[in-house]
Amino acid sequence: MGTKSQFHVLKATYRIAYCCCVLFAICFTIFGVGIVQGQDGELTKKEKQFLKLVRSDIESAKKAVERGRALQAKKEFESAIERISKQGEFSEQLTKEISLDLENLAEIKAKLTEAGVEVASIPAVAGAEATGVSFSKQVAGLLVSKCGNCHVRNSRGQFGMQTFEALMASGMVEAGDPVSSRLIQVIDSGEMPKGGGKVSEEELNLLREWVSGGAKNDGANDVALNQLSNSSGEASVASNADMVEVAKPSGNESVSFAKDIAPILVQECSGCHLDAQRVRGGLNMSNFNVLLRGGDNGVMLNPNAAGESLLVKKLKGTGGGNRMPGGRPALAADVIAKFETWIAEGAKFDGADPAQPTSRLASVASAAGMNHEALAKNRAALAEKNWSRTLPNVAANVTSNNEIQLLTTVSAETSKHWFETTNKLVLQIKKELKLANSLPLVKGKITVYFFEKRYDFNEFGMMVQGHGAPKDQRMNWGFDQVDSFAAILLNSDDSLAEASQIDLCRGLTANTIAAQSSEVPRWFADGIGYQTASEMFAKNEITAQWLPKATEILGRDKDILKQFLAGKLAEDQAGLIGYFVVNNLRSQPGYKKLMSALQQGTGFDEAFQNAFGRTYQEFIAPQKK
Repeated sequence: MGTKSQFHVLKATYRIAYCCCVLFAICFTIFGVGIVQGQDGELTKKEKQFLKLVRSDIESAKKAVERGRALQAKKEFESAIERISKQGEFSEQLTKEISLDLENLAEIKAKLTEAGVEVASIPAVAGAEATGVSFSKQVAGLLVSKCGNCHVRNSRGQFGMQTFEALMASGMVEAGDPVSSRLIQVIDSGEMPKGGGKVSEEELNLLREWVSGGAKNDGANDVALNQLSNSSGEASVASNADMVEVAKPSGNESVSFAKDIAPILVQECSGCHLDAQRVRGGLNMSNFNVLLRGGDNGVMLNPNAAGESLLVKKLKGTGGGNRMPGGRPALAADVIAKFETWIAEGAKFDGADPAQPTSRLASVASAAGMNHEALAKNRAALAEKNWSRTLPNVAANVTSNNEIQLLTTVSAETSKHWFETTNKLVLQIKKELKLANSLPLVKGKITVYFFEKRYDFNEFGMMVQGHGAPKDQRMNWGFDQVDSFAAILLNSDDSLAEASQIDLCRGLTANTIAAQSSEVPRWFADGIGYQTASEMFAKNEITAQWLPKATEILGRDKDILKQFLAGKLAEDQAGLIGYFVVNNLRSQPGYKKLMSALQQGTGFDEAFQNAFGRTYQEFIAPQKK
């Protein structure tokens, strides 16, 4: 055989060998992995088919929610629920596999509920008891340890869990639904435990498992949690002794968390400790509350003692393990010095809410330092982005001036009408609130969105605010320095109707009040919005119905004011009660002093105390002696 022929034979042999290797690799991928998995709790063919169908329903429901098709989402959601209910017993492997699907269903249910759509309850998976989570032996002790001083020995915030019966009656736990359970939400967000107490990811997962399994009790319902868990409460005291309190600034600090520290955390720690699917080392910095908890290595902050704080040691590379930020250049000495000064001055929190996302807090602080023109430019870009997220295939009619920017789905002619109408309302609101004509209502402009279809209005709520609108709501507003907006669903009978002008007046006014001073409660801004609209549209039957509605809401429950102050009422109800309160405040001699102080930028709590000699909580719901 010649050299050339030998070469061709070798070449053909090589090709055959290569193909065999590829074929082997494919076979191993398809069959080998299955064999390995089959050795450790492999699902049966029937279980795989069941999961496939349930996940198909869930995916369809998710897409329907994203597109604002609530009824279609409900249909797909309840199809998945029906399949789960009919499944019967769940093997241990199937229980593990479906746990994430149950969480996805709970998220869909929450969004549909916010949109005013009633759906079936999510059934508890029968096999969930196989997780072995015991309320008496594991959960009760955890709750006493982490929440004992506030909610077991006391009932702070009108929430007590002295017994299992009291815990379940509080409404904080939705059996079988950890995502919708308020208890899980406030711990996961860092809102609880107060004071920065640390609940580890493992402990939180234990609570999730218990709720997923039906939130069952293997002890007596009316026995005190302290006794049920064989705990004297010492664990709770010890735990609280290690907590770092959320301290308010005195005004003499040289370093601000919101303006100086938060932006650095966002820039340098994102991906590991912020905006991460799983934070490294258990250290979560997504908001101030969870930052205070610390991580697997303990609490990161030691207020007034920067040199002893683990955060400073980690930044300097003297805290053991890897230097922070991991995988990035070390922070400059002057940047680390900011952290040291901030901690030495007490690690004070100067934001509105320690549960607010750190990234949002940094953006708000940055926006607060901008002038009118720079902030207006940012808000114009944000409005364009919000519109694209809501109606990606619909071009907006955009008009603007120094006060407002309008984005509408209506014709150019109707859009022009609303631009003129809005400007007239701006002048009337300034007159009503006794504001200078030379200054804009809100620094950086107010963005107003006009929609003709409820679908579009609801989609805006879903995409921009994270929730839909109740079926009778036609206006929503929002303000937090970064953005200032009002979204209006135009009257379906007549796009030029006075009803829509009333909604617009409320939204513009509420933004104006919220922008005047820090810590203005939403109910107060809403209340002034209702009050101003009732003055400007006094002859309209819509405004005449507001006080009777507010009175009717107040008469429903003797504890309604406590619920109102605790922020437990729906926004529309809270707004009407806010109107009732504002209407009463206007008859008081301190009202003008309050409004004047707010216009000068005094914080709401301080302005109210100075004007009325008591807190607004004491004014609204005075304590009986």
